[in-house]
Amino acid sequence: MSHAVHDTRYHLVWAPIRTVGDKLTSETIKNYIRYHRHKEKSPKQLVRFLMSTTFTRKYGTYHFGSSLELTDHQLNRLVKVFETPTHAVDSVLGGRTSVAAAQLEGIGAVVVKHYTRGGLIRHLVRRRYLRWGKTRSQSEYEVLQTVRNLGISAPEPIAYASTEGLFFYRAWLVTREIKQPSTLAELSCANQERTQILMAKVIYEVSKLVKNYIYHADLHPGNVLVNSSDRVFILDFDKACLSRKNRNKLRDQYISRWRRAVVKHRLPKMLSQMMEAGLRKDWDDMEIKVKEASH
Repeated sequence: MSHAVHDTRYHLVWAPIRTVGDKLTSETIKNYIRYHRHKEKSPKQLVRFLMSTTFTRKYGTYHFGSSLELTDHQLNRLVKVFETPTHAVDSVLGGRTSVAAAQLEGIGAVVVKHYTRGGLIRHLVRRRYLRWGKTRSQSEYEVLQTVRNLGISAPEPIAYASTEGLFFYRAWLVTREIKQPSTLAELSCANQERTQILMAKVIYEVSKLVKNYIYHADLHPGNVLVNSSDRVFILDFDKACLSRKNRNKLRDQYISRWRRAVVKHRLPKMLSQMMEAGLRKDWDDMEIKVKEASH
């Protein structure tokens, strides 16, 4: 299956065959949805994204990928960060994250995400993953490139990396640092007035995900970061995919997932109330409100 869409950088890859098909633009996503409306849909078909201009390189026992041609000095600095022990930190939502900050010459401040398992399995295998298809860091790197190309506010990906191994690997994702960040979950507990203003921006970003049929598998207030200028960023895209649901069903799925997180972690109710009310309104009106709030 292939529709001709002219873009030299982004490609759409769909499983289970995992072959390169349409080039990824907003029009591609629309073509994909139109196609599947007229074809028998298989529940095993998943969508993932591939950026074709990525440079890949082996450095020691590590495999790197980046749209930048990283120098030996930069790669060596990253390897030192990878090999420095880190500890998972509990977030407001009870999740487990493991990140480290670093300075890369010629690039600046970056954040290195160490992929760490959650749940009970983390007591047996904390950071190793079975090698099957793309690594988690490569998948998230490619999706971040894609969503940013579609105008969605997300961290800028710098590189992905993994260890070489026949059956198992460890993985890391490098993104540009967001200055003075706070999660929306943290802010909602500390400053509800500021949070109410920020929610209009969050809803606008989520509406762009819905418009482009992108499903973020774990969207909650802990995965929304706010910088010192009150710009919002959506995080944790490693399980994102194109949805075959129509926009209304996808919107309702986002509302339900967001509400469950707010209730479970006893966050202010206005987070779920505003998300539901905002996503059910006309999206063009939401864009106007966001622009007004930015001035």
